[in-house]
Amino acid sequence: MKNASPSASRRARIASAALLVVLGLYIAGTEGHLTNLHAGAVSGAIAAGIAFFSRRALFSASAICALIALVAAIAHVKRERSDFILHAWDIFDRAQWGFPVGEIAGAQPLALIVLALALLTLTALPMLWRHERANVSRRYCAGAFFIFAGLGAVFADLKGEPRHMQYTWADRNLSSFYSSWPATIESLRRGFLFDVGQSQGARARLERAPVCAPSDKPPHIVLIHQESVTPPMPFRGLDYDPKLAEFFQSHDGRVHKLRVETYGGGSWLTEFSVLTGMASRYFGGMQHFVQIYMAGRIDDSLTAVLARCNYRNVMFYPYMKGFFGSTRFFESIGLKEIFDLKAQRAPTSMEQDRFYYSNALEEIARHTQSSQKPLFVFLQTMAAHWPYDVTYWPERNVVGATGAGAEMHEYLRRLAMSKEDYEGFRAALLQRFPNERFLIVQYGDHQPLATRKFFGWDSEEIEAINRNLPEKSPAFETYYAIDALNFTPPALPQIEVLDAAYLGAIVFGQAGLPMPGSWRARLALMAHCNGHYAACPDRAAVLAFHRKLVDSGIVRAR
Repeated sequence: MKNASPSASRRARIASAALLVVLGLYIAGTEGHLTNLHAGAVSGAIAAGIAFFSRRALFSASAICALIALVAAIAHVKRERSDFILHAWDIFDRAQWGFPVGEIAGAQPLALIVLALALLTLTALPMLWRHERANVSRRYCAGAFFIFAGLGAVFADLKGEPRHMQYTWADRNLSSFYSSWPATIESLRRGFLFDVGQSQGARARLERAPVCAPSDKPPHIVLIHQESVTPPMPFRGLDYDPKLAEFFQSHDGRVHKLRVETYGGGSWLTEFSVLTGMASRYFGGMQHFVQIYMAGRIDDSLTAVLARCNYRNVMFYPYMKGFFGSTRFFESIGLKEIFDLKAQRAPTSMEQDRFYYSNALEEIARHTQSSQKPLFVFLQTMAAHWPYDVTYWPERNVVGATGAGAEMHEYLRRLAMSKEDYEGFRAALLQRFPNERFLIVQYGDHQPLATRKFFGWDSEEIEAINRNLPEKSPAFETYYAIDALNFTPPALPQIEVLDAAYLGAIVFGQAGLPMPGSWRARLALMAHCNGHYAACPDRAAVLAFHRKLVDSGIVRAR
């Protein structure tokens, strides 16, 4: 290959250096603390790798700038449309490929311009390759690659695990995209988004369509997602109103433990487990993205089966619809009517529980006056949500706690408010709808950070706590409570701790509804694993169940 003239080579290197300086300034200005160093080091390693194979400085600098502009533009567009930035799995998931140019041009013209320039640069790279002669040494490129790769590894370790909300942040697009590759490669290696066993043939396939013809009109079902709520009884040294225990009791007078898969945050993981009957832990590094990437891939969710049983499904959601990109997931599993923050006219995303109960009561009234269908209401509360160093609704005088520390005092105070509000909701259902049957199911989505000191933690770093807690830690235990109005449900299972993924099967049984084969198989797995799912001692049995779901076409995970 003919070498470039000294002057041409010098101009190319100067131009490439200028591009890399601009790129470095962009990364420093758009990425957060430490993530800018991680993003810069990984970008440098990629640029050095391209230069090693091409031996062309300007070509390599142009290529890395175009690639980063492409990532930044797509991440920006995706976040504006779904509240979720670019993940490496998006490259391999065709469901994420929709790109309405007209919509983007009207709402995000700058992002479209950047995207067009990046694509134009990428298409022009072959021409640049032909006209630019070799002007860099592979020895120096290899040295730069290993230096930048080493720095990237160091900064990746220093910045720690991605935060559980990081993929909704607008200022860490590049570092987050780079950090998503290990989980993506893990999923590509196993061939599925979650762990499955070996195929067992047609005989192992499950019945897809439920036979849903109850002899009587089934009860209305109210499923209450109690944000950050857990019974205080297991924690020693707390002084609180003993009547608070009544809030957690079911119709059999017992408090039933529920095992969830997250501590202190990550409500969507428990939402996913309860609504789909699957444990998010089997998704490995893709765990926090189960709602995003399993949207449209599950046919037998709790709400989908209820819809086939003629239920009308509605949801009362405290955030805006697009929070963490969840809207498409909810709609895909049959929750198409979502009363979000705006629809409920909520002043904030953290209102008293009675606010959401009041909205639900009005919708139940509208429904019962105009329809004979049974109604399913999925309602989420927010009173017990962090932070606990602020006295929320100080005008409410409730029996809280004394001598429990400021955080726990505030938390128990909010539990007392939640108890009062739930009792008011229950009484209103009985008074306003005396001829209607209701099954009310409550569950705690995860424990609050206010309990962290009981498990030896002072820090509020949720990711570190979750990463270091044993899988069977009591920190993952909350509760579920089932109440019935105007009818007597069957006995509840005598299981010490129930995994959240089985709660839907309990709901079907308590409502007297026939279950499809997949949910009957969950009941069998629940009995076999004694209520465990993520921590079932017979992991092979869980993987075999997953394989049946896949082979039956009930769950699509490729």
